[in-house]
Amino acid sequence: MWDFTFQRKPFTGKQRWLCSVRRFAPLDLRSVKQYISLKVKGDGRQYQFRVRTTKSWDGVSYRAVFQTVKDQWVTITIGEDDFVPVFRGRRVINVPEFNFADSRQMGLMLADKTPGAFHLELAEIGLDSQL
Repeated sequence: MWDFTFQRKPFTGKQRWLCSVRRFAPLDLRSVKQYISLKVKGDGRQYQFRVRTTKSWDGVSYRAVFQTVKDQWVTITIGEDDFVPVFRGRRVINVPEFNFADSRQMGLMLADKTPGAFHLELAEIGLDSQL
């Protein structure tokens, strides 16, 4: 169990519609052959699971978009083909296809252009070899 909560409560002032968190890959994804799974409970909004293939803070990342169900635990399955290369929200061409073995950083992002509070709980990241 991960017991990780990604949230922001409402506040007054400048509203931001983009929020993210990431870290160097806490899991070795080199053994993943087909997919990973995320066990999440959200607020009904759409989130992104992002992976970077370098340790650089800026640059191309690969995103997979998933939808949450308000106040319900769901398991999201994400395959290599679900990842799209992006740089600052725009698709990128002429980059290598995503491969789990190249993963160096992973994170979550909310970028639905809707200001206000959000809440996403992450209980588990499963590798296809463990499922």
